[in-house]
Amino acid sequence: MRQAHGAGLWQLVWELADALAGYFEATALWGPWTLTHELALDAARQAQAPAARAAVLHSLGNLAWQQRRTRQAEEH
Repeated sequence: MRQAHGAGLWQLVWELADALAGYFEATALWGPWTLTHELALDAARQAQAPAARAAVLHSLGNLAWQQRRTRQAEEH
């Protein structure tokens, strides 16, 4: 994921993050979920892809909700 981000492969970055989100949620891997989705959010911004940005923000909101961080969930 970091290599794809570093190479500017923006769409690949957010697609990988999206593909991994369910696994991260099912296994409560909060750290990797955060890392991959922060990279994906940056990639969506770099590519000016509003639909991808919305999907990543939704997933980050879900992550915050899972961690009982309701204020952050609401912000996302």
